[in-house]
Amino acid sequence: DGTISVLRPEQQSKARSFFKGASQLIGGSSQRAQIAQVLNEKVASARTVLHQSAMTGGRFDTLERGESSSATTAIKPTANQAAQSTLNSFHEWAKQAEAMQNPSRMDIYKIYKQDAP
Repeated sequence: DGTISVLRPEQQSKARSFFKGASQLIGGSSQRAQIAQVLNEKVASARTVLHQSAMTGGRFDTLERGESSSATTAIKPTANQAAQSTLNSFHEWAKQAEAMQNPSRMDIYKIYKQDAP
């Protein structure tokens, strides 16, 4: 049926995003459009963390530590690092795919498979 199956369920969305981006790369989408799509997907998938602090001075204590005072904009550093790591992987895969002459879907899958067995 043309769908990609990944053995590890936690890798399914990563694989889907990779192949979606790779097919656009092969299809000739502009680099700017590809970058915008990847960034938009990352923003949509980022999870926010609610900061719960005491009413007396809690908000200002959070600001002094350099953190966000808004519950809707606070993101855990580990989530940010994970997103950056995923974005770096996509960038590396895209560079490898661009270096190939007319890559097939299987060639692009092999690039993904080398990094995520």
